[in-house]
Amino acid sequence: MTMPFSRRSVLAAGVGVLGAPALVRAQTTGARQTRIVVPFPPGNASDVAARLISTRLSEKLGQSFYVENKPGASGVIGIKEVIAAAPDGHTLLLTSLSPLVILPHLRKDTPYDPLKDLDPVALVGWTGMALVATPDFPASTLKDAVEHIRANPGKYNYGHVGPGSLSHVSMVLLMRAAKLDVTAVSYRGSGEAMTEMMAGRLHLMFDGMTSSLPQVAGGKVKGLAVNSPTRSTLAPDLPSLREVGIPVEHDVTGWTGLLAPRGTPAAIIDRLNAEVNAIIQEKEFQEKSRILFLEAWKPESPAAFSAYMARELAKWGQALEAAGVKSQ
Repeated sequence: MTMPFSRRSVLAAGVGVLGAPALVRAQTTGARQTRIVVPFPPGNASDVAARLISTRLSEKLGQSFYVENKPGASGVIGIKEVIAAAPDGHTLLLTSLSPLVILPHLRKDTPYDPLKDLDPVALVGWTGMALVATPDFPASTLKDAVEHIRANPGKYNYGHVGPGSLSHVSMVLLMRAAKLDVTAVSYRGSGEAMTEMMAGRLHLMFDGMTSSLPQVAGGKVKGLAVNSPTRSTLAPDLPSLREVGIPVEHDVTGWTGLLAPRGTPAAIIDRLNAEVNAIIQEKEFQEKSRILFLEAWKPESPAAFSAYMARELAKWGQALEAAGVKSQ
């Protein structure tokens, strides 16, 4: 059986003599499984993406990959476990951006440095946030909504799921850019906020496409815009903020990526990167990920992912500062 991450392969990579073809040729018996840790409960976008990828990696590489959910502490528990694992290719992390580039700005005691403790492998997918309004909101386009809110300062409220969350920062950046006066209301989760919106007690909210777009399609809320840099293929009828002429300071895009413990041999990182990049271009992966309102990322190198994550970390520090969110 072909075992690309065998002990012999790792040792060879460590002394710099192993190329990608040798990963395929390496033979061993009793090789260990490879786990992909997801630092969230089962069922969310990261978890489902990890399961799609683990299944295809198992098929393509002839080695067992499986998903292990390690939720808790906003992703910290799972990430700490990956960082502490041996950097031998048998433990990987698949996570959204929040615990990597947002949480370190919110918690002074975040017990890891995402840029120093992890090796980026491959970007998997991304999704934007949709701006939705209550069904009877007196405007059906973002342009009209902005004009109406400006004419009625303090009359409307918006929901979010906690300071520093994507829903919170997205609205604050919009309010700053469009000079809007809207009152914040915090909820324990987007489901609770969406229920209040459909009942007409909450007027506006930025919400993940996974939960918001089905409600828009069902006519239960109004869709006004998306906060991704351009229109999303998942919501082609909704304009981006920039398209409407609102110069927000930062785009708020939720991304998901695969990472490994720092020090994982470059040969393993490169092989996994090549395989994942091939998987995310497969029709089946793209069709299934679209059900989650997750768009496949364009193929990127590990170095490009590393540079992107560094930019995201800096960007989110600026975005949270603009939103008035301070670390605790």
